[in-house]
Amino acid sequence: MRTVKMITLGGVLIVALWAPAAGAQDVKPDRQEIKGDRQAIRQDVEKIKKDREELRQARQKLHEDMKAGNKEAVKADRAQLKQYREEYRADMRKLREDRQELRKDAGKFRHDLRGRRHDRGPRPAAQ
Repeated sequence: MRTVKMITLGGVLIVALWAPAAGAQDVKPDRQEIKGDRQAIRQDVEKIKKDREELRQARQKLHEDMKAGNKEAVKADRAQLKQYREEYRADMRKLREDRQELRKDAGKFRHDLRGRRHDRGPRPAAQ
């Protein structure tokens, strides 16, 4: 009976000490993912700036054609403006998705760092 208790206690102790180390992952891939996410966000922001400029120019052209009374050009301008708006919305969606991905990867990174700190144990006391 005593042997069974010792084996059970030893197993529990091994699992308790080994489990946190198994959960802590290497943080280098997480850093690379975060770097990639930030690059994607920068690219999305540049696309959005370009889309905003295209929208501004399309609105200006539409306004000029409306002033001139050119009905065919107004129809074409409205179609072009609609296309630019769709591109803008798609780029905004992509930016939101990339930001969510960045938050997810950053959370995973922080979790892995905490796991590494936990595995190292307490810091030695300063003297």
